[in-house]
Amino acid sequence: MRAVSALFVGISLMLVAGAERWQGMTQYIGGVTVFLATVWIICGLKTTLLEVLEQGVRHYDRMIEWVESQAGTDVVDPDRMREELGEWWVRQDCALCQMFDACDKGKCPILLAGQGCLRPQSYFNRMTAARTWADWLKWARQLRDLLATLRDEEKGKQLTKERGEKCRKTKQLTRMKPGN
Repeated sequence: MRAVSALFVGISLMLVAGAERWQGMTQYIGGVTVFLATVWIICGLKTTLLEVLEQGVRHYDRMIEWVESQAGTDVVDPDRMREELGEWWVRQDCALCQMFDACDKGKCPILLAGQGCLRPQSYFNRMTAARTWADWLKWARQLRDLLATLRDEEKGKQLTKERGEKCRKTKQLTRMKPGN
């Protein structure tokens, strides 16, 4: 994510610098992006499923908060949400889609929970088909709650794994004889 943030900062700088400096800025940003991506890979700094699920919950929290400030009878206007909030419910703004390269890979937790975005009766499709913000909000809350449940389950798995590793280390230490 830091490399992506650096890329966005670089693009913003390009726009500010103007067309005359475009080529030099492109080379600089390309170099910085490659450097950051290399450091990211070498250091093993990759995003975990828990982090992605947390990002998804926060993404829906922001959208829900924005929609709650709209009149419930207003017609759903994703362009206005995107313009005012800076994000909306599409693939490029979804951390899970970025991690799993969309639902078609079969590993997305939402898909595995039976609510894959491509399924006709999924929360996502019902949210997308909503005509008013009130209807949209109902389905967005369902999807947000599903993300929170998946996040909490993932936290539980990680805690269980960490406890198991601590138990194994403790057993190994107790089996060791003095002087070895």
